[in-house]
Amino acid sequence: MQRTDLDAFQRLMCEVQEIYGHRPPSAAVLQHWVDALKDHPFHTVDSVLRNWIRTKAKPPVIADISTVCSGMFSDRVEQRAAADKRAFGQEIEWHGVTPYGSECIRRMKAMVANPKKPNKEWARKIMENPNSTWVQRSIAGPVYATMQQREPGQDEEEYSAPVREVNEITI
Repeated sequence: MQRTDLDAFQRLMCEVQEIYGHRPPSAAVLQHWVDALKDHPFHTVDSVLRNWIRTKAKPPVIADISTVCSGMFSDRVEQRAAADKRAFGQEIEWHGVTPYGSECIRRMKAMVANPKKPNKEWARKIMENPNSTWVQRSIAGPVYATMQQREPGQDEEEYSAPVREVNEITI
């Protein structure tokens, strides 16, 4: 129940108590009812209390109304779950292969059969561009570094760097 429902709930409880020949509930008793039923919407509490008046000879207590409201909620959850299962649990109907799907599968098989070597030139362009951003450089840097390494099976002379002589050590 919401705060806006408190006045309507108080009037309803006064009606219920009057029907059973009791005096209206005090503020403390109403607070106990509200605390116990706060998780249930007012329309549910209202319908349960009105149904109670039609079907029971004794006045309701908090535990009775709370139990019935909780049962209604769990019934609604189970009904919704069953409806969802009926709606979404149906088998997917197979419509066969479309011409577009066949073409896509053919292209994927061709790609897997003949994999291309990854082109790393994009990394070289980024690293050699003085206007590239730090984000571009942080992504391209590790790729560019692997480009400088020797690939297996290639001659070492092609990738050998000139050796610098160190005459002085500066710190």
